[in-house]
Amino acid sequence: MNATQFASGLLLEADQIEEGLELINKRLVTYAVNSLHERTPKDTLYASENWNVSVGAIDRSTTGDVSPGRTLSEGHGVISGLTAYGVTFITNSVAYANRLENGHSAQAPNGMVAITYAEMSALSLGRLGAFN
Repeated sequence: MNATQFASGLLLEADQIEEGLELINKRLVTYAVNSLHERTPKDTLYASENWNVSVGAIDRSTTGDVSPGRTLSEGHGVISGLTAYGVTFITNSVAYANRLENGHSAQAPNGMVAITYAEMSALSLGRLGAFN
């Protein structure tokens, strides 16, 4: 094997690693959005349909469009364009989001974000443990 063949092999492996990282990124963000949406109280749909997924900058907007599934539809649209790198934000800027997270609603007595984060951490650590 000469240097050119070696370099080509490294580039191919780097591309495969990047594709794998992109897939992992998309799966993690999808899991988070689905979990947050599912765990958010549904009394008026205002909080559950105001989760925003954005890349590179925080989206602090809210919408009056509480069509069931808006969060998932728009969130999954952003997720489909994610790459292996970059920062993805999942935010909810309704005025009472912090109260919901802190157990204000009987529908989410333990919040949404803390539970989702704990689940994702456990999943990630469990999978990464396989490499030890």
